[in-house]
Amino acid sequence: MEFVSPTVVTRRGFLKELAATGASALLVPHLPGVGPLASLVTPSLRIGLLMPSFQAYPRVGASFIDGMALFVAQSDGLHNLQLRAADAGSQAGLSQHELEQLWQEAQPDVVVSMANPSLTDGLQPLLEQAAVPLMISHAGANRLEKQEANVFYNTLGYWQASYRAGAYAADALGRRAVVVSSFYESGYDALYAFEQGLAAQGGQVVGRHVTHVPASGFTMPGLMRRIAAAAPDFVYGQFSGPAAADFVTAYSSSRYTRLLPLLGSTFLMENTLPGPAAGAVAQLKSVSSWSPSLEMVENTRFVKAFRSRYGRAPDSFAVLGYDTAGLLSAAADAASDDSARALRSGFATALRKAQFRGPRGLLAMDRATQSIVPRLYLREVTWEGVAYGSRILRDLPPVAEQLAHVQSDSPRTGWLNPYLSI
Repeated sequence: MEFVSPTVVTRRGFLKELAATGASALLVPHLPGVGPLASLVTPSLRIGLLMPSFQAYPRVGASFIDGMALFVAQSDGLHNLQLRAADAGSQAGLSQHELEQLWQEAQPDVVVSMANPSLTDGLQPLLEQAAVPLMISHAGANRLEKQEANVFYNTLGYWQASYRAGAYAADALGRRAVVVSSFYESGYDALYAFEQGLAAQGGQVVGRHVTHVPASGFTMPGLMRRIAAAAPDFVYGQFSGPAAADFVTAYSSSRYTRLLPLLGSTFLMENTLPGPAAGAVAQLKSVSSWSPSLEMVENTRFVKAFRSRYGRAPDSFAVLGYDTAGLLSAAADAASDDSARALRSGFATALRKAQFRGPRGLLAMDRATQSIVPRLYLREVTWEGVAYGSRILRDLPPVAEQLAHVQSDSPRTGWLNPYLSI
């Protein structure tokens, strides 16, 4: 994942940049107004995008929009999608005021947001009044606690991947684990899902450490010594972005840890791994719902097309955007009989039955939760002389929302923002 500093542009500059570069213009922290992102000749489904500001990780929002725009471009008029983007003007990305404003300005048939699912409270009356479904597309760092009638979910399955990683580790790596996360990562269900997956297979956590806490006096060399002192069978590292690079550099450089197996969270491996300072990380594995190395025709085509269109490799948030557009398109095809009124009235019903085969494989809505239950893959990362490369070792069983109850006795930091938005 590439990280850039937010910049502010005028509305005229935004529209000019949008025309020249597509969704990459969405790197700004506050989008100036609503504008057409991609239009086909006779659009029949208007998709309203309500995005968080992504102040610290602006590439996330841009990748998501680029993925959606790629699907629209590949549709070649067959799906008749129109995307309209608006900035929420906040880190949370979803409120009644923001939703009302988007509705008034864009008149969407469906709203897509990357907001935290817990923020849908109080929005149901407005969604019912407007007869507009809401699709929450996000990393899936928190477990879905309750379901609203008009709200649907497409996620990267982050907490499910963490849960499955814990279960895998207890069987394959050993029963004793040290868990390390950055302060930012510590507030999500994904962290505790790993511990519960580990415990379900008889494993135990013998040490917990939180890094990058402001004014804590923490040092990475000291952490490596404390990890070794606990005598774990392996270490689970939950990081993303610059904090991930800090951790991997220190881990691979320390004589205390560089030969100790490391199991990384999904986003530890999102294009942030630095080259080895004193030796490559040993036995680095992770669980994810997507990898560029997935050997499927749909994934190979997607990776090639994304790189050709945008001049960079896709990340998992680009895949999430692509899959979201695909699911909405499949639902529109099922609901539409060339009547806008019929499309609107039948779209939510069609979305409950939607299926789409994309870069992650076949995606289908779970009708009980109105949420995608993504396939999961065990990945191995190795140093290939000039860069890290990954390969898929095997599929792992999916984890439905209702199959695991993520609970923690530890203090929670209570993040209310979408993952990677602050």
